[in-house]
Amino acid sequence: NFLGCVCWAYFMSYLSDAIDDAGARDLAISVAYKKVHQTWGQILLKGIGANFMVCLSVWQATCAEEVAGKVLALWFPVAGFVAMGFDHVIANQFFIALGMMFGADISMKQFFFEALLPATIGNAIGGGLFVGAVYWYVFDSMNKTQSFLVPLRRLPYVFNEKRTA
Repeated sequence: NFLGCVCWAYFMSYLSDAIDDAGARDLAISVAYKKVHQTWGQILLKGIGANFMVCLSVWQATCAEEVAGKVLALWFPVAGFVAMGFDHVIANQFFIALGMMFGADISMKQFFFEALLPATIGNAIGGGLFVGAVYWYVFDSMNKTQSFLVPLRRLPYVFNEKRTA
């Protein structure tokens, strides 16, 4: 992912002059600068929110049967995390690298340890714990409940009849 983001930023945005407008270059630099100059805790929390919404959109799209439902299930949560300025590590790899290519004063230490590391940890918590682990717990507990109830239903009739006394 990292190599793909850096190559895409370099070839498609930097070399191609796709962002030839001075305002767009300044925006790329300011976005990169903003993403690096936050506290570790802010990036971590924004990373949790970002991947929570991304993973939730994937689960919703998996549940949708029609293509339009899948598109809407993916679109709204992802658009929401982008609009809220959350930090997804893959998006940050692109935006920060692009800003650095256009001259943002960001060191490699800031890039990797002050921006990508907390975003990665936050993404793992948001997607792995708050979505993945919750779904695992819910579906695993449903399976255990079902596997417990099925043998009870097969017990001899004596245990299932009403007692009259």
